[in-house]
Amino acid sequence: MSTTTPISRREFIKVSAQAGAGLVIGFHLPLKGAKAPVASGTFNPNAFLSINSEGIITVAVTKSEIGQGIHTGLPMLVAEELHADWSKIRIEMPIAHERYGSMSTGGSRGIRSMWTPLRKAGAIAREMLITAAAQTWGVTPGTCRAEQGTVIHTSTGNRLGYGELAAKAATLPIPDEVALKDPQDYTILGTSVPRLDIPDKVNGKAMYGIDVKLPGMLTATVVHSPYFQGKLASFDDAQARTIDGVVKIFPIESGLAIVARDTSAAFTAAKAVKIVWAKGPNGELDSEGISRLLAEKVNEQALVARDVGDAGQALSKARKTIEAVYEVPYLAHATMEPMNCTAHVTAKKCEIWAPTQNPQGAQRVAARITGLPTDSVAVHTTLSGGGFGRRSHSGFVAEAVQISKLAGAPVKVLWTREEDMQQGLYRPTSYNRFQAGLDSKGRVVAWSHRIVGPSLLRNMRPNRSKDQLDRTSMAGAANLPYGIPNLLVDNVVVDIGVPLWWWRSVGNSHNAFLTESFIDEVAHAAKADPFSFRRDLLQDHPRHRGVLELAANVPGGGSVFQAFVPGLAGGLALIQPNSVLILTLTQTTTVVVSGVTFTVQAGVPAFIPVGANVTITIQ
Repeated sequence: MSTTTPISRREFIKVSAQAGAGLVIGFHLPLKGAKAPVASGTFNPNAFLSINSEGIITVAVTKSEIGQGIHTGLPMLVAEELHADWSKIRIEMPIAHERYGSMSTGGSRGIRSMWTPLRKAGAIAREMLITAAAQTWGVTPGTCRAEQGTVIHTSTGNRLGYGELAAKAATLPIPDEVALKDPQDYTILGTSVPRLDIPDKVNGKAMYGIDVKLPGMLTATVVHSPYFQGKLASFDDAQARTIDGVVKIFPIESGLAIVARDTSAAFTAAKAVKIVWAKGPNGELDSEGISRLLAEKVNEQALVARDVGDAGQALSKARKTIEAVYEVPYLAHATMEPMNCTAHVTAKKCEIWAPTQNPQGAQRVAARITGLPTDSVAVHTTLSGGGFGRRSHSGFVAEAVQISKLAGAPVKVLWTREEDMQQGLYRPTSYNRFQAGLDSKGRVVAWSHRIVGPSLLRNMRPNRSKDQLDRTSMAGAANLPYGIPNLLVDNVVVDIGVPLWWWRSVGNSHNAFLTESFIDEVAHAAKADPFSFRRDLLQDHPRHRGVLELAANVPGGGSVFQAFVPGLAGGLALIQPNSVLILTLTQTTTVVVSGVTFTVQAGVPAFIPVGANVTITIQ
């Protein structure tokens, strides 16, 4: 089965080159304010798909590979519609350009954003190859089919490979419509295929940012202020300059650059420089002070994210109330590969090699610093040793461009691990006050969650109004799925001065943990097991309830929810497929498993077979 999707000639551009070049299929991702390209051989399209005379299929992947498998996931979209032989698929990361639309990687949008465009690219190529084969045999395209990198004439069994058809297909007109496959006919999507990036990661050919080497390249590191928003006041580099290999030391926007002939010399010199820092407005910040500040602000005017019923009145009339305060700290991204970037700036061109999640952002930053047009800035995106949102900020790219420009040579900038942790852009901290009310039957009748902390969006956009709610701060809290008749979730914004940035799932990464932890406390107060308690609150959300029930019905799953031990802090985790429960407790405890008594030491995991009869006694 298939579904027919109109494809206009403006969406797909076929490029015919010299003999032997094969078939190149590209498409245009619309840009805000830009006109769609005209289907003309004079237009230089972004070729997302090419097939050479040997049948090798190259897919241009515009999303960064940061360990999530996108360099395999996106080619799978093309290969599915193309009926490709997976062993013939290759990938390349194109140089940053606005014609690709957004090349940014974040928000788990890689597959979603490219789902339709790349499938269309594969489908259009498939139909052109089928037509090329049909013309070669003098038959109608409807009597042919694509299969495993070949086109087959159904009645005769004649077969031609994509490589044999590529040159002829490149001369054909682009079809107005193509049929996309029905999901039930997928043979690649939804299956486990060999990841395309693994071989080179194993044999050492994979190129991460930290691996880049250029002729005449220098190495640099940057010493940043230990104070948020602190500035370089003065420095004495006399001792550092005596270190063998040191080339130059000079200030840049973000700190002091140490340029050397190798990494060891740069790192050693960075420690030898004597620096005086102007602390700035946040020089006295510490974790305890931040925690006190947030607690003091908890009763200030809040921005309402969700208001159902009257939580205040319901709390005052509740048979029983439960209160709790949770705090979450700032979190660094702590990527395995520290921040690094290589840049080569000349009078007419800037070339960058970076493990970035935002190639076009890096391009714009470099253009600003060098004064060059963006077309003269080439950004090569390498593999990234972890990203989590950190590499979507281009500050580390700016440093490399500035240093290369001032040093007059290609320069690789590499942060130390200490600088990487201290100079991060952090997930926001927050102080969370929870209140819940139960009626005489142990049902939740009221819920209040006040979040006190800095706004990520306001930190990124200082001109953003203080009266404008930051939905990213509320994610995982305001969208609580539980059916509670009186519910209030609000936010007190406190500007602190610590730089913030996207950290994986942003608000959900901590708010969901906090709300679910408090639900456990409320279930305990209601003398209910956490599983049944949640299930009863999800009457209006069958999908959520279905997931909960599915988790409980896997072998041993029910034990996870029902092993609720009043008065004892601890945790249970189900490990599949061995069906073993890991029991970790905060107090030394006697445990009887299927009639056998033993002691679980505080903080030491105990492994218990699922299905065993377990009795727990607190000593």
